[in-house]
Amino acid sequence: MNVFSYAHSAWNNSIPTPQMTKMPNIKSISFYALLFITLTLFSCKRDKKEYYIDGTLKSMQSYKGKTPEGSSVWYYPNGKKELEINYKNGKEQGEVRRWYFNGNKESVENFINGRKSGVSYNWDQEGRLVDEKNYINDTLNGPYIKYHPNGNIMIEGNYNKGLFDGKWTYFNEFGLIIGEGNFTSGNGIQKAFHPDGSIWVETPYKNNLRHGIEKQYSSKGELKKETYFTNDRIEKVVNH
Repeated sequence: MNVFSYAHSAWNNSIPTPQMTKMPNIKSISFYALLFITLTLFSCKRDKKEYYIDGTLKSMQSYKGKTPEGSSVWYYPNGKKELEINYKNGKEQGEVRRWYFNGNKESVENFINGRKSGVSYNWDQEGRLVDEKNYINDTLNGPYIKYHPNGNIMIEGNYNKGLFDGKWTYFNEFGLIIGEGNFTSGNGIQKAFHPDGSIWVETPYKNNLRHGIEKQYSSKGELKKETYFTNDRIEKVVNH
């Protein structure tokens, strides 16, 4: 090989062979871009506001994507709060508060994972406490107290899985006992008393409903009336 041929061969070998560049898959890019945008939108928290016709704020709700998350508040047209709920993963969590139009509290309820759990309070429009209830998984369970408008206890009892359980006591507005009940899982006898303490009415219960023969007595102990109940429905009445 002469010098010229060798040089020509070396030159050709020094020039890189062009490589075909693989073009990206447009469909794949579009899919992942859409997925990224979707995940970003659903993971971002945002607030949604609604207004009354006059421009007054009606509600302000927090979302994570399309799911309620965090505090949401609703307002009356007068600007006072009507309802406040805290959400976690789209379900009520913690206290749920309600107010009357005049601004007084209406109720405070406790929730765990969207179900009533713990103590709940209710007030009338004048701000007087009406009752206290306890819940487990949306079911009445535990102490129950109902109040007269003057603040004295009207009813005091206990629930077990939604059923009357244990001793229940009923009071007049002056705090005097006017009735008692003894129950086991919704079954038992409720008694109402005359002012002198004698039995006035004796009512049997089954599964929280009047069931059986209710008997009414005079203050002298004479049987005056019998009312026959089937699951809280009156079947017949017998006067004596």
